[in-house]
Amino acid sequence: MSNGIRYHTMVWYPAGGRRQNDSGQLGYNGNYGYCWSSTVKDVNILYLGFNYEAIGFSRENTRAHGFPVRCVQE
Repeated sequence: MSNGIRYHTMVWYPAGGRRQNDSGQLGYNGNYGYCWSSTVKDVNILYLGFNYEAIGFSRENTRAHGFPVRCVQE
């Protein structure tokens, strides 16, 4: 599977990195993956972050990071 489509019970997320909020530079490409969630808590928005060691949700207080938006497929 290489196109991000659900395959049986597995979903593929690319490690696309992010755009830095202060410089606009691309960073962490191929090492980290980020996806915005649809949940906002106070002034923070939640995002899914992952690499080869860990996966988890975190809070971000700036939406200027260029995380990709992940479409949901049924």
